[in-house]
Amino acid sequence: MKRLASIATAALLVRGQTCWMAAGTRDYRRADWSTWQDVPLGKPNGPARRQENGVWKRDFEGGWVAVNPTTERITMRPPRGLSTPDRTPVEQIDLAPGDSAVLLR
Repeated sequence: MKRLASIATAALLVRGQTCWMAAGTRDYRRADWSTWQDVPLGKPNGPARRQENGVWKRDFEGGWVAVNPTTERITMRPPRGLSTPDRTPVEQIDLAPGDSAVLLR
């Protein structure tokens, strides 16, 4: 699974605070860091919800996350006013199977 999809899935499914990290060594003595772990999503505004098309999404104080666990490519419209972490506005996303999106307010 892609690193972004892993982080997005963790954000979707946690019910409280969590820590997710990949490891550079088998014994986890050296954790790898991803800039995705610095994205300021904030607290969740509610639980993760599965859509009819199979995509899971969750709204946060500072953003929105979607994960496509299906075998189909899915195009969808995220809530208005969101952008990528580099501040590119987003009106539509195209999620390949196993892909995800992390967008900010």
